[in-house]
Amino acid sequence: MTSIRTPIVIHAGARAAAHIRARGLLPDDIAVIPAGAGGPKGLILHGLDRFVFGEWLPRAPRERHFIGASIGAWRMDSALQPGAVGALERLVRLYAEQQYPPNPAPAYISRVCRDLVDQVVDNVADAFAHCVERADPTIMQPLG
Repeated sequence: MTSIRTPIVIHAGARAAAHIRARGLLPDDIAVIPAGAGGPKGLILHGLDRFVFGEWLPRAPRERHFIGASIGAWRMDSALQPGAVGALERLVRLYAEQQYPPNPAPAYISRVCRDLVDQVVDNVADAFAHCVERADPTIMQPLG
């Protein structure tokens, strides 16, 4: 097999690696999409998100599980909306425009985050209802 130089590294077990070598990585192979916390990481992945959720995954509708924390959860929620690319664009713009006073209270941060989500997600129920993928959102309430 010819080796192609790429900045993308795929970590896979032996069976998955053999599958990818034989067929390539296809959108119908993807069943779980994790998205971690960390604002800069979420912003850096914006171009890839636009392609993956706007073009690549829609080619192969199937049940998928989306897992996210912090901006990762917001990215997954944006990706599940009709017009995912537009929602992802809004998320990046609004996230980058956030401003906080020194030492903001937790209630202030929560309000800013709720406002951001309200502007990105028109209607949470609609965001999940249109999906071919079955969405099972779990919201976790932090303690403290």
